[in-house]
Formats: sequence, structure tokens, C-alpha cells
Amino acid sequence: MKGSEFQRQRGALILSILVHGLLLAMLFYRFSEIEPIPQPKQPEIMEATIVDEPTVQKPQKPVAPAPLKEETLPEPEEKPAEPEATPKPLLPKPKTPVVKEREEKKPEPKEPSKEAVAKQEKEKREAEREKKAEQEALKVHQEEVKREKKKEEAQKKAVQEAKQKAELTAKQKLEEDANRKAELSARQKAEAESKHKNEVEAKAKAKALEEKRQEEQKQEAKKAQDALKEAQKESEKKAELEAKRKAEQDAKKKSEVEAKQKLELEAKAKAKVDEEAKKKAQEVLAQKQKAEAEAKSKAQEEAKRKSEAEAKEKAQAEEAKKKAALDAKKAQEEAAKKEALAAALEQEQAEQKAAEKAAENAAQTWVSRYFGPKVEKAWLRPESKASGMSCKIAVRLMPTGAVSSVQAQCSGGDAAFERSAEAAVRKASPFPMPPEAIVAKQLLGQTVTFRFNPD
Repeated sequence: MKGSEFQRQRGALILSILVHGLLLAMLFYRFSEIEPIPQPKQPEIMEATIVDEPTVQKPQKPVAPAPLKEETLPEPEEKPAEPEATPKPLLPKPKTPVVKEREEKKPEPKEPSKEAVAKQEKEKREAEREKKAEQEALKVHQEEVKREKKKEEAQKKAVQEAKQKAELTAKQKLEEDANRKAELSARQKAEAESKHKNEVEAKAKAKALEEKRQEEQKQEAKKAQDALKEAQKESEKKAELEAKRKAEQDAKKKSEVEAKQKLELEAKAKAKVDEEAKKKAQEVLAQKQKAEAEAKSKAQEEAKRKSEAEAKEKAQAEEAKKKAALDAKKAQEEAAKKEALAAALEQEQAEQKAAEKAAENAAQTWVSRYFGPKVEKAWLRPESKASGMSCKIAVRLMPTGAVSSVQAQCSGGDAAFERSAEAAVRKASPFPMPPEAIVAKQLLGQTVTFRFNPD
């Protein structure tokens, strides 16, 4: 906290030092401008003191120009050079012993002129003004220091108050916790106190174990980080070596490939030349063999053609005979198959129609048996219902038996009766579905119609 306060106050402190240094430099500069003024002052005083001949001649011997110059010796000039050690300039003090010495040497005092008096007054006023400015600068510096000190004290006080407040809050919290624990322990029995003690010991042990585990985890994490750093360094080193080795291998492979390609090209060119020579020799030999084979095969083909023609004529005759017999047999088999297929198809269609008719009848019986009574139970009789009225209800069902849509057409066109019938159908939903799939299929995907006659 002290470090952060120093960081915050460092700018103000530096600015204050710079301002004070600037003020001291200005004061030094003003003193350096004023210091040369007393040197030309002495001749003017000498000129102003000439009144008559006897008075001038008497002090000529004792009063020499040298002691007058001693009066303006740069003794006060060195004073403003150290403003930090002596902030208050005492200009008249170094002049006092010289003036006394001069008065002792003078046989008779001389009266200063008006101009000299005016200059002395002016110098005195300037010295007083400079002294006042220096005092004001010193006062400003002291006030600045006081402000900084007050600010620092206020900050310290705020920090101390915050610390005291935190300590007081912590103390109050501790006291409250202690009071609550005391009240709780007073209400508990001896067994509870023992249990509480065991729990505290267990917590302390667990805390110690947790701290130990955390410390071990920290050590392990540190070891892991060190190992990771080492591994990273090793991997980087290996990667560099691998890159270097790979570059060398690539260069070596490239040179080998280039040499291999060169050898292959040379071998291919040589093989091409040999192949062309070999082909030419083979073509000459093949042409010769071909001519001999053609002559030989020509004679063989002629003899073969004659024998094949005779065999072909004989085979064609036998083939025609066999084909005629096979065609007749195939025609008979096809006719028998068509008759059997038509009979089977007709029988299957008849069975399917019978099954559908039976399923439709079973579905209608199911609707009459289960749908009508269930709707009658759920029906609420409207006030406008007359006796002897009935409705034709058309519904569409879902596989679960729930009603997806319903429409009632009642005799007499009674809208209230129709609405009550439709409400009864929705209230009775879902309807039980038949267990047979073929019967249930008749009730799905189409409109199921049944008559509702509550009378």
C-alpha cells in the first residue's frame, strides 16, 4: 500500500521540487543582476560629497579610493549562490565593518548628496523587495511542504482508519461468531460437544491434509512446468536437428533422383534403340513365317472348308428337326402355365375380395358394438332435441383410436342436436380398435360412418 501511495504522490513531489528549484534560480538570477550595482555607486558618492575646498582636501589623505572599493567587494555576491543553506539574504551585514572602518579613518563625517541618498533608498527598497520575495518563496515552499505533509498524514490516517475499521469489523464478526457458537454449544448436550470437537479436529486435519495436498500439487505443477520447459527445449532442439537432417536428406534425395532420372533416360534411349533393331529383325522373320504359314493354312482351310460344309449341312438338318420338336413342346408348356396362372390369380382375387368383405363386415359390427354405445354414454341431451331423431356420424380415426375429424348429419336439420352429437364423439374419443390388423385397417385412412340414435 505504501508503494502505491508513493507512486501516486511521486508526480506531485517532483512538480514541487521543480517549482522550488525554479524559484531559487529566479532569486539567484535577480541577485546576480543586482550585485553589480554597488560598484559604480562609489564614484557618484565621491562626486556628491564635494562641497568646498577645505572639506575636500582634509579627507583626501585618509580616504583613499581603495577602501571605498572594499565597500563593494563581492562578499554579498556569494550569499545568493547558496539559497538553500541561507534562504534570507543579509546584504547590509558585509558592508557594516567596512563602513565602520571608513568612519574611523575619516577625521570628519561628510554629508551624502540627495542622489546618493535616493540610490541608497532605492537599493534598500530593492533589497527589502528581494528579501520579501525570498520570504514569500520560502513561505510558499513551507506551505507546499505542509500541504504535502497534511495530505500524507490524511492518507495515512485514512489507511489507518480503514485498517482499524476492518479490524473492528473482523473483531465484531469474531465476537458474533463466538457468541453464536457459545449459544449453540450451551444448547447442545455432551455428546454434541464431543461430536463438534471431533468435527473441528477432523476439519483441522482435513485442512492440514488439503494444505499439504495443495503444496504437493504446487510442487508437482512446478516439476511439471520444469519438465514441460525441458521437453519444449528438447523438442525445439530435436525439431531443429530434424529440420536440418530432413534438409540434408531432401538434398541427397534430390541429387539421387536427378542421377536416377538421368540413368533412366539413358537406359530408355538405349533400350529404345535396341527395341527398334529387334522389332525390325522380328518383322522380317515374321513376314517370312507369315508367308509360309499363309500358304500352308490356305491348303488346310480349303480341305477343312469342304469337310465343314458337309458336316454343317448334316447338322442343320438334324437341328431343324430338333427345333421343331422343342417348339411344339414349349408351346404346350406355355399354354398350360398360362391356364394355371389365370386360375390361381382368379382364386386369389376371389379370396381377397371375400377377406375384405369379411373384414368390412367385422369392422361395421365393431363400430356398431363399441362406437355407438360409447357415444350415447358421452352424449348430453340438448333442450331442442325431439324424440325419434337420429344422426349419421362420419369420423376419421388415427391408429390410436383418437378422432381426427367428425361431422354429424341429423334428421330435421337440428344444429344443436348435431353439435351435441359431435361433442359426444369427441368426448368419447379415443375409441377401442379391433385387435385384427385387417379389420383395423378398414377403420383407418377412410371415413367411418355409423348411426347415432339415442332414443
